[in-house]
Amino acid sequence: MLPLNIEEIRQLFSMGLLLKFILAGLLNAVMMIAISYKFLQIIQQTGYNGNEYFKWLFRKDNAYFNRLLMLSLLSVLGFLLVNMALSFIDKSWVAYSGFLVYIFFLIIYFKGELKRKEKLPLVITKRMIRLIISYFILTILFSVLLVILVNIVAIPFRENILSNFRYGVLCFCPIFVPYLILLAYYINNPLEKLIISKYIKNCKEKL
Repeated sequence: MLPLNIEEIRQLFSMGLLLKFILAGLLNAVMMIAISYKFLQIIQQTGYNGNEYFKWLFRKDNAYFNRLLMLSLLSVLGFLLVNMALSFIDKSWVAYSGFLVYIFFLIIYFKGELKRKEKLPLVITKRMIRLIISYFILTILFSVLLVILVNIVAIPFRENILSNFRYGVLCFCPIFVPYLILLAYYINNPLEKLIISKYIKNCKEKL
């Protein structure tokens, strides 16, 4: 194992690599939104009440969170198996090959969500659009920072087979979906309170 040096870390922040990391974060954020329907629906049904959403999320019989956990574990396992099977190939693309399994499981999950019939479907209001935008930006940032971090950690293992498995951590992203939505809610909360107070003020003036 070679020692970590500043020059190798600096190379990670070259324009070309950063663009690749941002693109990976963007694609991952799009996929995360695709599997977030139920959690966005719940936070809307609770009247955008963070405490109620939190209680729902951590109840013992929450099958939706368990499904995300299973999705993540299967994706990680599939990612590792594919990359291990192709580890004899000395090419840079091998480190990304496991994402095919990740995307496959995400598509299956998404199709399963589409088949579910909800009594109260998600309503795309202006407030929900603002929440989705904040959640989307947070997911991009989270994904990009995670990719940069694993690349920094993997520098000492660059000559090791372990380097081919570094991007597998992105397969854990589905687990963080409900928490990123909750974080986006709290970030937007001051703005939403300001908008509500403005509506109340306008109503009082009209009355």
